[in-house]
Amino acid sequence: MRLGLAREDLATLDKQYAEAYAAWKARFDAVEGRERSALRKIHPTHEFWERYEALAKSGEGRAYQWMLEHARDLGLKRSERSEIVQRIYAALLEEHADADWFIEIVSRIVRDSRYLEPDALNRWLDTARQKAGTPMARALATLKYAQALSKSADPAQAARGTKLLAEYQKQYLSPGAMAIDFQAHTVDGGSFKLSDYRGKVVLLDFFGFW
Repeated sequence: MRLGLAREDLATLDKQYAEAYAAWKARFDAVEGRERSALRKIHPTHEFWERYEALAKSGEGRAYQWMLEHARDLGLKRSERSEIVQRIYAALLEEHADADWFIEIVSRIVRDSRYLEPDALNRWLDTARQKAGTPMARALATLKYAQALSKSADPAQAARGTKLLAEYQKQYLSPGAMAIDFQAHTVDGGSFKLSDYRGKVVLLDFFGFW
């Protein structure tokens, strides 16, 4: 029950933030120079940060995602921002590794790697590939972990990374390998898993807009 309320609160909070940001952005776009510098110091993220943090600590992991996306708007020094980012990723790994959206976190942490020491990033990915609740998240964490190790200056680490990459390719990419299971939604709102169609011919159509 509490999780349902948290999701409803998150949607409301997202809407309130969007409205506050739109009003702030209109003011920001209308001025220049020192006035813009002054407005940056009162970015709406400052007002909403504690509310999202409280929601995250109540169990709504998606609130942590908002914090990762907006930490840059706090205007902090790099070291301070790095500390916040590391704390958020640690909480996500500890509390939400089994979430179906955790794959988004695995993908994002690689983009945010500049805020983590290489050893800390590798430990996170190694743990994630073991704890993640979905096959796709585990596979992605394994791939990113293996790639990171293979680039290590330590010969032993690099050799381990190369071995993991070979194992990953054999398990997931070689002809006849078992496809990674995933869950998705139909156009009419239903849901399905790829494994529901095991034994049948399945055509996957990937597309995007650029």
